[in-house]
Amino acid sequence: MRTGLSGKRYLLALTVTALLYSTLPAYSQDRLPTGNPLQTLPQAPLPKTDPKVSTTVAPQQNPEMAALLAVQITPSKFDVSGVKAIPFEQVAGVFSPLAGKNITVAELLQAAEACSKLYREHGYALSFCYLPTQDFANGVVRVIAVEGYVAELRLSGKPGKLERKIRAIAQHILDDRPLRQSTFERYSQILGFLPGAKMAINVPAPTTTDGATALELNVGGKRYDATWALEFNHPGTQGLMNLQLNALTPLAEQWTLSTLYPDGRGDERFYGAGYSQLFGSDGWIGRVDGSRYRGEPASRTPLPEFLNHRVEQDRLAFGARYPWLLRNERSIFIGAGIYGADQVDAYRNTATGATLEQRSKTRVLQATLDYTKAKKNSARQISLSIARGLDAWGASASTVTNVAGVEFASPNDVSFRRYNLGYAQSRSWAEQRYLAILRGTAQYSRNRLPSSEQISFGASRFALAYDPGEVSADKGWGLSLELSRNFRPQSRWLKSVSPYLVVQHAQVSMTQGRPPIDKLGSVGLGIRLSDNHHYNVDFAYARPTADLPLEADDRKARWNLSFSYQLQ
Repeated sequence: MRTGLSGKRYLLALTVTALLYSTLPAYSQDRLPTGNPLQTLPQAPLPKTDPKVSTTVAPQQNPEMAALLAVQITPSKFDVSGVKAIPFEQVAGVFSPLAGKNITVAELLQAAEACSKLYREHGYALSFCYLPTQDFANGVVRVIAVEGYVAELRLSGKPGKLERKIRAIAQHILDDRPLRQSTFERYSQILGFLPGAKMAINVPAPTTTDGATALELNVGGKRYDATWALEFNHPGTQGLMNLQLNALTPLAEQWTLSTLYPDGRGDERFYGAGYSQLFGSDGWIGRVDGSRYRGEPASRTPLPEFLNHRVEQDRLAFGARYPWLLRNERSIFIGAGIYGADQVDAYRNTATGATLEQRSKTRVLQATLDYTKAKKNSARQISLSIARGLDAWGASASTVTNVAGVEFASPNDVSFRRYNLGYAQSRSWAEQRYLAILRGTAQYSRNRLPSSEQISFGASRFALAYDPGEVSADKGWGLSLELSRNFRPQSRWLKSVSPYLVVQHAQVSMTQGRPPIDKLGSVGLGIRLSDNHHYNVDFAYARPTADLPLEADDRKARWNLSFSYQLQ
């Protein structure tokens, strides 16, 4: 009988085949490698988009005083007024060393700027020291400390059903007097959480000595976002379509719908739906996600023709996320959630009718921490999650067969602990024409994890020279280093051309047993094309450098082509 197998894939198939024949009891403790099918779905990157929130804070200037820069004066006294938010002695200490000295108006303006810097160091966004127009009679220099705040909101554009939520968030800025930089940055960023909204924020400098100014907010937005991500060597062609519906009601909610099209070689079906909402005005986001997957796992080389393998997974998750720290350059998010996943891996021998099914029902509590630091030419992201599997609410794990007289012990632990770490760092040079990106991920558990909880590597997940979901295990890690050069052709349809070199390595292990391969290494060359607005094309040619791929007997290179399109 022709098997259509090669390399190490044959050993895997032999194990499964033996499980469905008379030798089945001898393999009763084996854990069949399956993994989470959701980790193999297309993940083509989307084009970079402009920030959802742009801010402008205008500095205060006095052109009349600027015209007198060369004028010489000898201050005998500094009359400083308006200081309330910071210690008066610190402000006076900026000007007192100039008393009795022959100086220019330019030096006075420098002292006023030093005073303004003092306010910024104390964290006040709109406060500054100001030299009003004056004649310096009797050597008296008047200095006014303007402790700025936002007195009104001027809303323009098309806020639509988001207006009530926008005003509630902006009220935090209006209530902070004098306005602190941390308050302004936090709630400016929270405005960017509103689904589909794009905002331009302008804060004119205060023009009166009481420090009052306005928050000018121009709002634009989209009622929907649609994306389509395609991978052409999945193997076969597979695409993931996503539709987001934004702010259909004043609740500032977002609906997400996902499905596979085309579905690839394995007659795969995936349907996903999500609902998220911004609760209150301080940044709390709640989310509900559900998905259903049915199909044969993607693999270039199938099992024997007489052996069918089908995976089914249903997943439902509830979660909440809160910005503990939210600044322009740094953020820390904390999150918590609970989810359940029911997965069945079914094997059927079409010649004998023998079946074997690995079934798992997981109920998991999860806590997350995400840290981001971003500057003009560098960025860093660190994510940590801790998951606790519960032996409650219907959780179970079992292996069943229709072969008479055979029983199995549970292959997985429904009560488990799982730890995940993610890391990404980028650095650019020469006006972002050269870019280096280091990425890493790791998972650790001392338990025998259900398939839906295992970590998977392959293709876009740290192993370009291997198929998606090539290997799954209880614990493992992956690293990727990418170096790229960005060219910017001035074409209507092509704005970015980025050739790149990537080196990747991943390693996995099982708490019990051993996966068919445990080391995945890749070296690849690729190129990305984009219009920086709608589409992104990514072509890579990668060769394996560690264990041979399951479907191969040599180190033949694998090509990867992905395409993504975003309606704008």
